[in-house]
Amino acid sequence: MSDPPRAPGEPIPPQKPPGEHADWRIDKDFLQNDIARAIDFRKEYYKYTITIATALLAFTVSFPPNLTTIALPWLIFVAWIGLGVAVVLGVLVHYMWARFFSTWRDYDNRGDREGGWAVRDRITWWRRKADVVQIWALALGVGCIVAFAGINIRNIAPKDQPKSITTSAPAISRP
Repeated sequence: MSDPPRAPGEPIPPQKPPGEHADWRIDKDFLQNDIARAIDFRKEYYKYTITIATALLAFTVSFPPNLTTIALPWLIFVAWIGLGVAVVLGVLVHYMWARFFSTWRDYDNRGDREGGWAVRDRITWWRRKADVVQIWALALGVGCIVAFAGINIRNIAPKDQPKSITTSAPAISRP
């Protein structure tokens, strides 16, 4: 909402004192648009976290580095586990939000408001735990990838030097 237009040079009206509420028009459309924005924000948030985790996981698995020696290889395995957990929990949280919204259809619209509240409380409790674990798993995965890259950056093999690990199976010649 915007303020009504003022004539140039007209003084700005004083703000309301801190104790008074603004007289905004809060109706059904305003509330639905506000809820729709919140839902869109959540969808985008989970989409981005899942995309980041999936991209890092796919990139580090698909393009192994050419290293002469590998220092602390367990870091990359911990990173893969963290990123995999972040992806799975991101999908699980999407599912939990779908279940959360369907409770109005399954309970409240059928006259069982108390049952709907109980199910939504249980879903919210699990979703919040999954949110926290997802972010920590993503942070763990990213942190381990950064640490692995930082520790092994001096071990990158020049193009003419052999690699320490095989990135693909040797070719088989057939007669």
